[in-house]
Amino acid sequence: MPYAGRVPVVSDGTRRLSEHFRLLEFACKDGTPVPRAVEDLLRDDLCRRVLEPLRARYGPCFVTSGYRHPAYNARIGGASDSRHIYRDVRQRGLAADVVFARGTVGEWARSASAILDALGWGGGVGSYPHSGFVHVDTRRTRARW
Repeated sequence: MPYAGRVPVVSDGTRRLSEHFRLLEFACKDGTPVPRAVEDLLRDDLCRRVLEPLRARYGPCFVTSGYRHPAYNARIGGASDSRHIYRDVRQRGLAADVVFARGTVGEWARSASAILDALGWGGGVGSYPHSGFVHVDTRRTRARW
């Protein structure tokens, strides 16, 4: 069984989280499924409230990084407190790095920031123009980089 920590994992990654996003898209890149305990928040907070509105504006979306278990996150040099490590998600939020079919990284970041601000969450938005993606997370404090 893949690394699962202390939470049960979802075995059927083909399930839809929202109209355009599937659970499998958020699985760790080493194949470890998203923990079952975070599925509702991933669906409701990140996919439906943030990513779907961005997709409506910028077209199809590719999730370059979603869930990372701690060992994988360390192996790739991720921050030890990364929001990609889906733990304490009600306080820390959930993260995804995404690319859209249209627009620029700057446009995606500004739109994500506006969506998160409108929700009153603050949220995290990181712009990575040289790598071509934007980081979006649902933390309840505001962070921009």
